Amino acid sequence: MKVVIVGQTLNRNRANKISGGIQTVERLHVKIFLDQGWEVFFLAPSDSDEFVSHLSFKLCKLRSPSEEFYTSDNYASKPKLSRSEKGKLNKSKAVDMTEWINEIEPDLIINHSFSSSHIRVVTKFSKTIPTMCFVHNLPDTAMDIGIIAKLQFYLELTKNGSFLVNVTKYQRDLWRSALKKRVASGSESFKFISDTEIDQVYDRVCAPVYVDDQEVKEAGERFIVITRLDPIKNLHGLLELLSHPSVEPFPLDIFVAEPGSIDNNEYWSTRVEPVMVELFTDEWDIKLHVNALREDLLKSLATASGNFVPCPIESASITLLEASIAGAKSIVFGKKRDDVLGHAAVDLLGPDNVCLIESKYSDESAIALQKAVENISGELKDRVNLHDYTLKNHSFSTRTYDIMKLVEDLQTSYSHVQKEAKLWE
Repeated sequence: MKVVIVGQTLNRNRANKISGGIQTVERLHVKIFLDQGWEVFFLAPSDSDEFVSHLSFKLCKLRSPSEEFYTSDNYASKPKLSRSEKGKLNKSKAVDMTEWINEIEPDLIINHSFSSSHIRVVTKFSKTIPTMCFVHNLPDTAMDIGIIAKLQFYLELTKNGSFLVNVTKYQRDLWRSALKKRVASGSESFKFISDTEIDQVYDRVCAPVYVDDQEVKEAGERFIVITRLDPIKNLHGLLELLSHPSVEPFPLDIFVAEPGSIDNNEYWSTRVEPVMVELFTDEWDIKLHVNALREDLLKSLATASGNFVPCPIESASITLLEASIAGAKSIVFGKKRDDVLGHAAVDLLGPDNVCLIESKYSDESAIALQKAVENISGELKDRVNLHDYTLKNHSFSTRTYDIMKLVEDLQTSYSHVQKEAKLWE
């Protein structure tokens, strides 16, 4: 059996480092299918490294590099890619993807790219090849004009028998609600789809990551936050709330990932660093770690008293699960919608295993944060219970079952489709 995995093309694939949450999901899928005895063909930008050494794994390079290639330190003088330039890059990659898939003739396609041109490619192949198209974002970041074309492809893909896969029910329900509002508004652009069809498209759910078992250790005194320097991740929001008079200082480790120098990152210099300067006082014990080694990060996680997830629009937080498997409870910044405070973390771990506060600078949020810091249990038994819950619901075997159940359902959906026989056959 052969599977083609279409990777996202924003970031380069490195042999010894993962850039962002989507790459974590991609590599989980590579691991699962190799473990299940499939041949895995991974489609990636030309500047990608051979990140898996396995006889059944093939890295299929496209002729164009990742978007990161054009914004790395080596190309610091080059302006940020325009929308039209990104479009040309994606269309060029779409041609290469089509050629690779035609050559490989896979039994299954898994797509992680959000590019309209790439979704068009896999939708075309879904007429005869079972396809899973994973969506990794929320309407907050992806409800632009391009969603109209994507939704048309998603609908066609679903009618062909393939699946659009959400990573949490929270994410799925937000998309359903947002799109139904567009349909109800009477917009001509959304006349092609009904409420019922939206539910049919945004239906399947599969959590995106897994965690390995590990020994639970006694809690230390330090809290931790793991993020990247992107406004969406809301590190500045956490730091601003920490500066509120109601919050008493506590030891904090901040781990940030950044492909280039942080000095070249506008978000760092304009939103994060000014608040950091205010907090770097004798009262606060804050340590900043930039592009730390993975083992150093895991070592800090293992004894973290608690973890912060400051991004209110996460589809599925990976650091949340990495902290909870170590026994560290997370303080999660949520967002109110129709007066209901929510976050995907509640889907992943349940309401009792996260401390949910509203993501805004206010007296109420500051008091809630202070109470959460004070009340997070450092008791070993509570850390073990959180570890056990996380392992039960997010182990590699659990994730393998989830993915292979989707494959089984797809195969049933396509049982009537006969692959065209080759001349020699």
